Amino acid sequence: MKAKFAFLLAALVAVPAFAGHRFACVDNGANRLLLVDQAEPSRGWSVAIPTGSRDLQRLEKNRLLVSHGNGCGIYDMKDGRCLWRLEGFSGVQTARHIADRDEIMLGAIAKGAVEFHFLKRDGEWFHKSDRVVRATGVEPALLRLARFTSDGHVLFTTGNPIRVVEWDLAANKEVWSAPFPGKGYVALRRADGTTAVSTGGAVSVVEIARDGKITKTWLGDAYRKQHRLDWFSGFEFLPNGHIVVANWLGHGAQGKGPHVIEVDADNKVVWSWEDHTAAKQVTNLLMLDEK
Repeated sequence: MKAKFAFLLAALVAVPAFAGHRFACVDNGANRLLLVDQAEPSRGWSVAIPTGSRDLQRLEKNRLLVSHGNGCGIYDMKDGRCLWRLEGFSGVQTARHIADRDEIMLGAIAKGAVEFHFLKRDGEWFHKSDRVVRATGVEPALLRLARFTSDGHVLFTTGNPIRVVEWDLAANKEVWSAPFPGKGYVALRRADGTTAVSTGGAVSVVEIARDGKITKTWLGDAYRKQHRLDWFSGFEFLPNGHIVVANWLGHGAQGKGPHVIEVDADNKVVWSWEDHTAAKQVTNLLMLDEK
């Protein structure tokens, strides 16, 4: 019995203490790109980026793809140096590298449509192409981030009414949609077929089934005061099932709450990051815990 207890005690002692997260984030209040490493703060950095920046994606060779209001750029994760930048667009909200086609898709607000522009590989970098998909019948001004489903469709949020849309780029048509509360920012299709959506001012992330019913809600208005929540924008799922979400502090809320929040499966806030010297208002994040 003593030997068993000693073994269990040793196992508990061997578990390393949580030293915090490592993540990149876009501060669209100060127009800066940050890398935060709580375990090794000296590895963190902050660099200036163009206005209108929102989206983040990790690429090979320890690089980050970042959307800019007028295009996109690729940054070195080691020190934040901009390695490449393409301009000449307007209203860009999102940028995604499509691995199997080795191209970049930019999603932009345009007159009467959401426009998806495709950049082709040109040596190490990319150049504009003639391929543009115009998604009509949606409210362009509400476009924020777009995400791909496993079958190559694009998920994004829109309005009139507020809803998440699944768009077939090849057929150029809406193939699924579902309403949700608040005002959307990003939608993620999960492995079980449900779709998770951040709801902006409703300060929640909701899970929506294929039939359009909301099956789960993380946080929400009842948690607003306790956790100083303002506006939920970019978010990710961690391998343990937790959600990490950006609590955007715009609309006069700068300095009045945490920038990033982690929520577990029981709807409890288990971690947050708040540094009003480092950032003003974080609109999106990318978790980088694996080193």
